[in-house]
Amino acid sequence: MRQDLSLALRQIRRNPGFSLIAIAALALGLGVNAAIFSVVYSVVLKPLPYPEPHRLVALSEGRRGSPGNVGSPANYLDWVSRQMSFDLMTPWSTYTANLTGVDEPEVLRGQNVGASYFAMLGGQPVLGRGFTEAETKPDARPVTVLSDRLWRRKFSADPAALGRAIRLGGTLTTIVGVAPPGFLALGGRQPDLWTPARLRRADSQGRRNWGRDLNSYARLKPGVTVEQADAEMRRIGDQLAREHPEFNANWTAYAEPLADTFHGKVRQALWILLGAVGCVLLIACANVASLLLTRVAARRRELSIRASLGATRPRLIRQLLVESLTLTAAGTAAGLALAVWLLEAIRVWGPADVRRLDTAALEWPVLGAMLATALLTGVLLGIAPALSASRAAVQTRGSTHDTHATRVRDILSIAEIAIAVTVVCGAGLLVNSFIRLTSTNPGFETRSILTMDLSLFPADYPDEQRAVRFYDELTGKIRALPGVEASSFIAFMPMRGGGAGTYYWRADRSQPKRGTELVADVRIVQRNYFETLRIPLTRGRMLDARDMRPDAPRAYIVSEALAREMFPNEDPLGKSLIVRMDDEKPGEIVGVVADIRHQNLEKVERATVYYPHAQLPMRWGSLVIRTAVPPETIVEPVRSIVREMDPKLPIAELATMQHWVNQTLARPRFQTLLLAAFGALALGLAVLGIYGVMSYAVAQRTREIGIRMALGARLADVYRIVLSRGFALTVIGLAIGLAGAFALSRTLETMLYEVRPHDPATFAAVACGVLATALAACLIPARRAARVDPAIALRAE
Repeated sequence: MRQDLSLALRQIRRNPGFSLIAIAALALGLGVNAAIFSVVYSVVLKPLPYPEPHRLVALSEGRRGSPGNVGSPANYLDWVSRQMSFDLMTPWSTYTANLTGVDEPEVLRGQNVGASYFAMLGGQPVLGRGFTEAETKPDARPVTVLSDRLWRRKFSADPAALGRAIRLGGTLTTIVGVAPPGFLALGGRQPDLWTPARLRRADSQGRRNWGRDLNSYARLKPGVTVEQADAEMRRIGDQLAREHPEFNANWTAYAEPLADTFHGKVRQALWILLGAVGCVLLIACANVASLLLTRVAARRRELSIRASLGATRPRLIRQLLVESLTLTAAGTAAGLALAVWLLEAIRVWGPADVRRLDTAALEWPVLGAMLATALLTGVLLGIAPALSASRAAVQTRGSTHDTHATRVRDILSIAEIAIAVTVVCGAGLLVNSFIRLTSTNPGFETRSILTMDLSLFPADYPDEQRAVRFYDELTGKIRALPGVEASSFIAFMPMRGGGAGTYYWRADRSQPKRGTELVADVRIVQRNYFETLRIPLTRGRMLDARDMRPDAPRAYIVSEALAREMFPNEDPLGKSLIVRMDDEKPGEIVGVVADIRHQNLEKVERATVYYPHAQLPMRWGSLVIRTAVPPETIVEPVRSIVREMDPKLPIAELATMQHWVNQTLARPRFQTLLLAAFGALALGLAVLGIYGVMSYAVAQRTREIGIRMALGARLADVYRIVLSRGFALTVIGLAIGLAGAFALSRTLETMLYEVRPHDPATFAAVACGVLATALAACLIPARRAARVDPAIALRAE
């Protein structure tokens, strides 16, 4: 073995070109696999960082057959009192609150949670305590648990912060605990602090007024399955639908594994990416196997001499396997370095909404899988060349041609092309989809728009109309700034993911049966909101001063989607709607505006009702400011105006509208770029394999080509001889690859936007591109063959 290893190292040193190509191919295949598998392991496969995570479930409400909606606080309390499947249950909801009195005013992200929240997730505070049941009562004193990050940033990790009162949202709140570092909270973005959720029981009227805005989770009792818990939740949901039909008709409750809701759609995308890099590894292995076959063919005389001197076939096989494993070891080492670099790039450039992506690393399970893959790869790479070469060396000493090895190289080339075509077709579909997505018109202005969030203290603005007047005055002063064309206020700004929805119906018709009403999104705006974002008015008029009084007749602007849905063959102007938002007072439709993409560019907006701010007052919301100058230049003047009007009021989420649009594109951009890069890598390796096969074929046929040219063969004939074989291998691989892509492209369906999984244009473009690229790779050995001097070729032979 020492001799074999020494010989393998000498072969690497004596053939640096061959060795570098083989090691680079293996490094690419193993490195990208290790990096993507690390991401899959950290995000999907690694157990959630909670005690016995398999017992955690997400509870939700939804129309029958449609789980996943947030729940009603009052329904949640009924679940708690009636369920028998759970040890612990906790509600949670998110909010933002202004922190004042500690350095500069700041807007913090918070969660309202139940008393068992930290116990259920195994995140008991490292300093102080969590919440008690008494602190979840409506009249309990305000308390909070800080995140470790906030405690260190705002309080310099001082233990004396415990028991300190801070002003949160204008209310004095006592710090009772600090969560452990690295604690992974439920929900999306990590909160800065937690406060007790205070829920009240309610009748049907109260449930209707409070709506559904609560998330909830539970821990299963030992021995209880998710299926049993889901059946019990549906039974309870059906009971509540019968008891409170005014609110719960046609709704029920569901239980799902927490892991399913935790990962969301990212699970499928990551598995697809892992499959793509697995294909890259297969192509790299085929490439290296083809190189090894070529290499051992050149060493046939050496191996024959060894056989003549007494080397047995197992001895020759072992020697060649050691050489293969040595190359694989070098490729693995280089692949580990590549994986570390790729992981760092993924952590930096990956989408922020993928949970635990920032923790992806080469952990021991990943390293173990990589080493096992490398070992298997080394054995598989070496076995075919070793068997072929050892058989030829022992049986036919001195032979320079091995038909079996040639056939194997051709099969490997076909397999490389087929696998590459499958990956490139998937990448082409995603690229086509992303191009269409980025060219989608959101229906409003996105450039030269500055946005920011504000939230007024209820204690400072107890009268909601005072809050309305504050925002009117603020936007008026901002409009007077040089370079500002328009400014306005909206609750639930576009491209931020938030929103409110409720039932609505025509006032001139009877109310639909409970549970069958249509649902509309609700936005609260100032009168010049549509002018600021340049949302086109298609019928009627915009909101004006007469609609901005609290005692004015209620007026609505509606979207075209609502007009089509509620008034398919009528003019909606002048018609009255009842929108179950704050009351059931009818409002007149005074205008219709174009539909916009509110959540993101992919989601088509549903029916929308725009309320005048004065008629549905909100203390919190967003400012949108359209400028004639770069938006960044007016940031400080706007800050000065806000400080002048309310020195305690912090500004949050200051950014351009284009920034928020780009945030919605982060995940599709990330997965498209990765799959496109892997597709390009797969195609490059496959084309390199075709080039290698054709180069070797030309080298083997040098004498034949020289004789043909001596007998009068033209250059076109030589090109035809070489290119025809490359063309045949490419076409066979292309046909197999297109069939595979056709069969597998359905897995991409949920990731595509306005592109069919079997899009003929994409498949045709990929086929033409692969064929042209492969033939271009064959031209180099073809030109080399055409330049063969017949006399030199015959003399050499």
